[in-house]
Amino acid sequence: MHDAEQIRRKLSRAARRLVDQTGAAVTAADLAAAATLPPATIGQVYGDFETLLCELLGQMHDEVRDLIANLTLNMPAGRSRLKLAVDAYLQALFERPALRALASRLRFHPQGAQLIRQRVHGFNLLLQMELKNIGWRQPDALARLATAAIIEIGLAEAEAGHPLPELRETLLNYFDTESR
Repeated sequence: MHDAEQIRRKLSRAARRLVDQTGAAVTAADLAAAATLPPATIGQVYGDFETLLCELLGQMHDEVRDLIANLTLNMPAGRSRLKLAVDAYLQALFERPALRALASRLRFHPQGAQLIRQRVHGFNLLLQMELKNIGWRQPDALARLATAAIIEIGLAEAEAGHPLPELRETLLNYFDTESR
């Protein structure tokens, strides 16, 4: 393996460990120390520290996407799959405070904001497909509203420090109503 690739992986693994342990409060100096590398290495490999954090945020979002894909892969399209995907997404966000913290930290960074928009858009598309398969009229509009509700539920649960079943159930039960 090439030295630059090894260093990149070492930095990435150390960043993940630190973010998982301390949230988004991690600094470039913390990371360099944890990776046992000179601080300048981060800039040499990633350009800047925020770019490294954006890459890590992308990896964390991809883990959630892959989790949902694996859970729903063999299920037929429909309400059950839609509800499982939404509930699994909310649970995955709740169980990953480091993901929430990192997204919050990077939401105003141009690369971070773009990454978050892309991931939210991807989840929105998944909802649109499921709603079309169920036969909902105006699935695009409903997917957009449901995405906003999911984000709000995730924020409320993070603030409360525990899942909020009444919010989850209200949204999931809405999907059981007749197609409009």
